[in-house]
Amino acid sequence: MGTEQEHLSEEQGEELMSEVSVITEPFDPGKIRITMWQPTVDLLMQRVRENEIDLEPDFQRRAGLWKPWEKSRLIESLLIKIPLPSFYLDSTDENQLFVVDGLQRLSTLRDFIVEEKMKLEGLEFLIDLNGKSFKDLPRYLIRRILETQLTAFLIEKGTPDEVKYNIFKRINTGGLPLSQQEIRHALNRGPARDMIATLASSKEFIDATANGVSQERMQDRALVLRFMAFVLNPPDSYSSRSFDVFLNESFKTLNSIEQEKRDDLSRRMLRSLVASKQIFDDDAFRKRISENDKRHPVNYTLFESWTYNLDRCTDEMLAKLIANSARVRACYRKRLIEDGEFLAAISSGTDDKRKIITRFETVRQIILDALTEAPGDQ
Repeated sequence: MGTEQEHLSEEQGEELMSEVSVITEPFDPGKIRITMWQPTVDLLMQRVRENEIDLEPDFQRRAGLWKPWEKSRLIESLLIKIPLPSFYLDSTDENQLFVVDGLQRLSTLRDFIVEEKMKLEGLEFLIDLNGKSFKDLPRYLIRRILETQLTAFLIEKGTPDEVKYNIFKRINTGGLPLSQQEIRHALNRGPARDMIATLASSKEFIDATANGVSQERMQDRALVLRFMAFVLNPPDSYSSRSFDVFLNESFKTLNSIEQEKRDDLSRRMLRSLVASKQIFDDDAFRKRISENDKRHPVNYTLFESWTYNLDRCTDEMLAKLIANSARVRACYRKRLIEDGEFLAAISSGTDDKRKIITRFETVRQIILDALTEAPGDQ
């Protein structure tokens, strides 16, 4: 399972985070552009003062995760001349560096040196300094901190997005790594980020998913993006080297299109979400076969398949599906019980093109079957 599976409640479960991607065509390593930079702490903090390093990315709510004693011991490491691990920074934006790896360390340095809002505590060796702030330190220790040379690796302009995305994934392997959606969010700045965030926090989304999708690791935004990706690129046209690339390219497309089209896509998604809620109530996007079953978590593949196919329905078709929701649910349960190929397409290896087409086509057929046999059609 991918990293987005972390910190899920039992209700959310592993089915939600089934986003595992296989690269079928490796990228050219010659396109990687990474250089080493060795600034002093003083220089790095000057960049922070001038807001030339982004330490407050909205996806990184974990910037303050370290406990006070952990932050203090980082400062102690500088004071006793223990080298800090390397930093990785995205330098493709000439106006601002973006932290790929090292956010906690840089945030600690900022809190202690620039903002002076922390005091040392829980030190192991320099216990006499406990309780002191940066300005309370003797001048020679302040000099020692500021003149310490750090090592940073800069991901330079010209590195393709696909390569940068892979670098993000490989670097973020410690502690609490970024989820795949957080990485996509980091790499694709622009209006699409606000659009996706707004949809993920909408009443329609929360109601349709029965408040069963966590916001903590951008799991909710990953669902929104999947709908958008397939509306922009119909399932039968899927030809990406990996699902990660497919979603990342779709994010870029959302940023590049006109605002009017983004607004239309948002409206269409909300319409599908409302219909999903009215048809399935709290069982929308879940593999629940009977009323006696324990309710399954929200499933990524069912979310994209149902919202996409409901979006393709006319208002008249949606009205009939809602009026005959019991019939829709019955047709859906029958497929889950009898159609092994459909069940496989929503359960494992889900980014395989054949399985993508299978699940979208099966949901389409469920809708047609329900409409054909529904009394409301007469």
